This record gives sequence, structure tokens and C-alpha cells, in this order.
Amino acid sequence: MRRTSPTRREKRARIPRLPNYPVVYDPPDRGAPLPAPSDLRYEMVKVGEQANGWPIVEARLKPWPTP
Repeated sequence: MRRTSPTRREKRARIPRLPNYPVVYDPPDRGAPLPAPSDLRYEMVKVGEQANGWPIVEARLKPWPTP
């Protein structure tokens, strides 16, 4: 009984591999959609104060939006 998709051995024999060459998928594997780029990923948070009265400010990553 023949399988509908080629076996791993058949795939390796058909596709020549060069060293350090990326794997090409057909159809292309798009993966998960990336979030939209945003400059607002960080928020500035005052975490303390120095001895001279200047604030200590820290950049913290905002939580990811829930779908």
C-alpha cells in the first residue's frame, strides 16, 4: 500500500541539502502572526528616590494584550 505523502527517506533523496542552507517549505510556513509593532511596549515606572531627591525610574515591559 502506497502512502499519500513521500517518506522521509524519499524526501531526503529528492532534495539536495547544502551545509548551513535553510529549510524551504512548500507551501511556505507562515507561522504564527506577529503582533503589530509598537513603540508603547514599555512603561516608565518610578521605583524609588535617590538621596539627593532625584527619582529612580525603570522601564518595564507592558503585559501582552489578551485576545
